[in-house]
Amino acid sequence: AQKAHGLPAFDLIVCDEAHRTTGATLAGEDESNFVKVHSDATIRGKKRLYMTATPRIFGDSVKARAEEADAILASMDDEALFGETLFYRGFSWAVQNSLLSDYKVIVLAMDEGLVSAAVQKRLGDGTSELVLDDATKIVGCYKALTKADMKLDVAADPLPMKRAVAFCKDIR
Repeated sequence: AQKAHGLPAFDLIVCDEAHRTTGATLAGEDESNFVKVHSDATIRGKKRLYMTATPRIFGDSVKARAEEADAILASMDDEALFGETLFYRGFSWAVQNSLLSDYKVIVLAMDEGLVSAAVQKRLGDGTSELVLDDATKIVGCYKALTKADMKLDVAADPLPMKRAVAFCKDIR
């Protein structure tokens, strides 16, 4: 639209959630719409401001594979593409200034064998809407929240958790 209507370059293009403008574009394939924002051929701008709370920086092995595949990689540590960092506030600063709550990550590993045989039989007969894998996850989450049977040292904080956030790959 900018070119079609002869509009001038924008003074400033603001890219919030700028980590979405990263990624690889294979030779001969169209780049994603998010990556197109970097190019004046797509959208002309005098300056670009990239903002994100989660910078996406690719490691050397990914950069090497991209080069081998003849792919163009947009990584946020590429100053030629993203420019220099003008201002940075990290997670620890936000916690120290009471803007965010500190958190701990608990990796859940639960043995299906710890679920009683009767429960396994009931969930395995095909008539239950709850499957054994899901039941095991629920029991594991309960044990993590209550800190029951934890293999790690909970002496510093032995009380059950008051709140938690769980992340899932998908919701069915």
